[in-house]
Amino acid sequence: MRIFLYLSIALLLLPSCRKKPTATDIIKVGGNGVYVTHADQVTDTVDIMLSDMLDYCEVIPLETKEESFISRAHRIAVSDNYIAIKDSERTPLKLFTREGKYLWDIGAVGRGPDEYNISLYGVQIDEAQDCLYLLPFANARQILVFGTDGIAREHIPLRFQQRKFKAWVNGDTVTVLGMPFKNDSAVVYQQTIDGELIQYIPPEDYHLALEFSSEVISSHNTGAYDFFQAIYSTTPKDTLYHYDVGLNKLIPRYTLDFETEEWPLYICYDLPGYYYAWISGRGIILADKKTTETNYVRLINDFYGGIIVSMHWDTSNGMFISSIPAIELKKEIDRCLEEDQDEEMIKRLKELDSAIDENSNDILFVGKFSGARDDLVTK
Repeated sequence: MRIFLYLSIALLLLPSCRKKPTATDIIKVGGNGVYVTHADQVTDTVDIMLSDMLDYCEVIPLETKEESFISRAHRIAVSDNYIAIKDSERTPLKLFTREGKYLWDIGAVGRGPDEYNISLYGVQIDEAQDCLYLLPFANARQILVFGTDGIAREHIPLRFQQRKFKAWVNGDTVTVLGMPFKNDSAVVYQQTIDGELIQYIPPEDYHLALEFSSEVISSHNTGAYDFFQAIYSTTPKDTLYHYDVGLNKLIPRYTLDFETEEWPLYICYDLPGYYYAWISGRGIILADKKTTETNYVRLINDFYGGIIVSMHWDTSNGMFISSIPAIELKKEIDRCLEEDQDEEMIKRLKELDSAIDENSNDILFVGKFSGARDDLVTK
């Protein structure tokens, strides 16, 4: 059953005092440490510098021409040498170099062979195999595979049909994390690339979605197969899990609770060093895994003068990704130039400003999360 059924008992067992009170507790459930953020106790908003979270941050202006233009970035994947972006319009996935030069489209929108729905549900770049894996939206029977040259390859058959799902291909093994409906066979499973079942977890009632508005999240930011379902059709009391492959078990890691009778919608992510929660109508919470310090946050790109950025929800494989329209970025640059900056930062901001105009394609900020902390609490 959901982790919330344990909370009322577990919270009573917490120590009566601690070194520094925070809005996040760590409780024991089944021998595992589970972080619980009491969202109504979070009141402060603080600025978080990207330099405190990332090893580096680079700016990547996407090439501006008709065939490469992005209306609004919807799915983004970044690897050492490539960037793949699917926007929200009826246009194909676009492949760029890591420097932002447009290469070509990958596949096509439609219902024919090698085609996919308007909305892709996920993209993974596998440079070792020189290919991309595309996760179709709605009633998928296969993962589409294309070379980085844009040519379709043999696709990966799915052992169980998926409505909305995340999947990670690692060599010959495919790990699928899904959003099952009634009578579906698995909530999480592993298979070979040929479609042979390795192991699976049957869904419990609380895993079942009643409508398509629900979502499933897996960012793979810490190396774990993190798994979060936002079941919007019921009272949203959802937990972030890790899929333990060796035990073939979902291990609870992070959740929120609220004092109000009606809970807002929320989505949780796993980051190196932090748990991240977006709460509808409230904002973004970061809970520090080491100190449990918890605040609402604004993300400040101090690599570029203090530009306010938002983290793209498809951030994955330990990469920070932020996409911003050129017109919005130019306004942010103007604001930052009005503040105190050293000469080197002024030069950096002016160079960026001169490289784009209001009609330029989107600009990406891309960085690597620092991973020096212990992300798993089992004590």
